[in-house]
This record gives sequence, structure tokens and C-alpha cells, in this order.
Amino acid sequence: MKKAYIIGLMACSLAACKPEIDQEPPSPGDLDVSRYLAIGNSATAGFRDGSLYMSGQLNSYPAILAKQFEQVGGGPFRQPLLPNGDKGYPMPKLLLRNVYGACDTATTTVPEERGKDSAQSATNISSDVPFNNFGIPYARVIDYIRRGYGKFSSNVWANRMFRNPETATPLEEALRVQPSFYTLSLGNNDVMLYAMNGGDESPVYISDGNEFRTSYDSILTALARRNAKGVALNIPDIRTMPFFTTIPAKGLKLNASEATSLNNYYRDRNIPLRFDEGDNYFIVQESNGTLRKLRDGELVLLSTPRDSIKCAKWGSLKPIPMKYILNTNEVDFILNHTANFNRIITELATAKRTPVVDIDAFLKSVQTGVRYNGVGFTATFISGGVYSLDGIHLTPRGNALMANEIIKVLNTSYSAKIPMIDVNNYPGLTLP
Repeated sequence: MKKAYIIGLMACSLAACKPEIDQEPPSPGDLDVSRYLAIGNSATAGFRDGSLYMSGQLNSYPAILAKQFEQVGGGPFRQPLLPNGDKGYPMPKLLLRNVYGACDTATTTVPEERGKDSAQSATNISSDVPFNNFGIPYARVIDYIRRGYGKFSSNVWANRMFRNPETATPLEEALRVQPSFYTLSLGNNDVMLYAMNGGDESPVYISDGNEFRTSYDSILTALARRNAKGVALNIPDIRTMPFFTTIPAKGLKLNASEATSLNNYYRDRNIPLRFDEGDNYFIVQESNGTLRKLRDGELVLLSTPRDSIKCAKWGSLKPIPMKYILNTNEVDFILNHTANFNRIITELATAKRTPVVDIDAFLKSVQTGVRYNGVGFTATFISGGVYSLDGIHLTPRGNALMANEIIKVLNTSYSAKIPMIDVNNYPGLTLP
């Protein structure tokens, strides 16, 4: 009989672990959280394990925050919940399974079989009661002020949420809730869609800086006109995410015989590549046909088929396709735009007296390890407890940690006393 083990759970005696307990009575301070609006994209919506499904939505960081806000005057928090239980929509979510085969014997991720209710999931569920969680997966800052986005963008999640999908902007639809408080988490997808699809191989390019500024300012201005208070979240470095770091550039492990065989193979073809026993850089092919080894700082995407590396000899006898690689120029391009967008977010938010939650710094701290009530968390794929199976979005525990970062800023900036969340009350990943 198999036992389920929750990732990140560690043994802890009462003598060794001192619970983090709030001593002061809860207070909203200068905030009115009775009508909380969460503006954002996939992370806000509750995207997890490569798809959107109900338990992910129920454990999104806005839902976790809303539950905590109940102690300081928070009101109802309505989400566009999917009707299909834990079946991902529209793509199947990822599951963790033990795989035994000629190419791979390991614990790995596999797509779940799709449910039969996808048509029902696509039904428009907007009504006279607006949604508090207006996280739209795949939406960029520049999309949030685009009229007709709900109808003409082919975004299936937006289509089911909008009351006026043909004419309204996402921002107009979101503001139907008449927010007294908001969290604004946009900008990730303005770089992420380019990065996760292989950089220049991606059909989606990074947003223009001027357009980003105009769109973000429009959103903040609309919220300020309604006298809503809130916080803005900045954009994390992609290198904090397991999707970009789990497979190392120097991940080709060879014994002495394998190294000799590869050296002979490339020497016979007059290709100047050299391999040694131990860890070697994977092989890729430039657009001009030149074969080369990966360099330090270049990233191999988690979407790279692992069985192709082992059995089809990708990265050794055959180059890894560039759609699974971010080369040096692409990484620099992404990082420069991320830094620029974060400067814009800070500048515009400061001008509107809106505090900024440094999610970038938080996720960088996760890389070296953080602890909550004796339990350790890292950014390591699967075992770290923070990231879900897609290597980009967070687990419920990861979302709870993120929500606590938001609460810290709210308490400091608005003289509030919102209790911290017990992260360990939320689930992590379960091993097969």
C-alpha cells in the first residue's frame, strides 16, 4: 500500500519549533477590505500544474488573502469557479507519476486524462454579481485595457467571465465589483510568454515599454479614481523558477567510454567539439547550422522531453531544438525588460501612493530557502514545496507564503494588523 507524503513537511518537536502566533487583535488599520478586487493573470486566477481547475482557484493567493481579511472586515469573495472539480480546463493538468520504461525510470509529470465537461466549463457564467477575482490566465498588462478582449482574444478563461465580452475591456469588467481594496499583479506575462516558449522561437513577443507604461498607468489611475487602496506586485526574475533552472545547461553526464565515443564521432565529422568524463554542456545548433555547446547562463526549459535526452540522444549526438533553449541574448533581453518593467511599476505605483510588494526579492529568497514554523521551503522542483508541477505557478503553500508577503506590506503601509497565515495548513504536492 502506497503512502502519500506531503512535500515540504518536516518532523518538528514542540521544543524545537516555536509557532509564529500573532499577539495583537486584528485590525484593518487604514484599509477597507470589504470589497477586495484581485487584478492579475494566471497566478492570480489560481493556475497550477499547467492548467486551471477548481481546487487551484480555491487555493489562489487572493482566495487565501480574502479568507484572512474576514478577520478585519472583509466581505464576500466571488471567483469564476470551474464546474469540473479537479479536471484542468481547457488543457489537462499535470500529475506526478512513477514512470518505468526503457528511456526513463523516474518520478515525473504526465498529463491527466481530460474530463468530459469541457463544454460546460466554457459556458459564460457572468451575471449581475461581479467577480472579485479577476485573474485572467495569459493576460498581459497591455491586454487589460483592450476593448473586446473577452471575445476576440481567443482567451477561453476571459470568454467565460465577461458580461460584455465584445465591447468591454478587462479593466472595465473587473471594476464592476466597485473595489475598496485591490491587489494588482500584472506584467509577468509581458515577459513570461516569450520566455516559456523559447524566446525568439515564441509566437508572442515581449511587450513594448511605452505601451506597458501607458497600460499600467491607466489601470492605476482607474483604481485611484474609485478611492480604492491597495498594493502592486512586481515581476519576478525567471531564473527563480524551476521551469528555467531544473535542467542545467551542463547536464550531459558522461562516463569515460561515452566521452571517448562522442569525441570520436565529432572528430570523424570534423566538428570541433570536445567531451570529458563527468558533467558536460548540452549541444545545440545555431540558426546558421553551426553546432556548439551551451554556455553558462543559458537556460534549458523544463518542457524539454527528458526521454529525448536519454534515448534520442538530444544534447549529445543531436542538438536540443532551440525552442527549448534561451540563449545568452534572449536571457539578457528578458532580464533587461523585466528590470525596466519593474522600474515602471515602482515609479507609477509610488506616484499613486500605492505600496509595492517585492515578489521578485521574495522568490529569490526562496531559492536559498525559507522557513515557516519549522518547515523548510525551497525553489527545487517537486521537493521544494513552493512551485507546482508546471515549474512556474505556486502550490497552495507557495501561495500562502506569497500572501504573507502581501500582508506584511499591508500591515506596514496601512497601519493594519492582519494576522499572518499558517502556511502549513495548506497542501503541498503529494508523491505517488
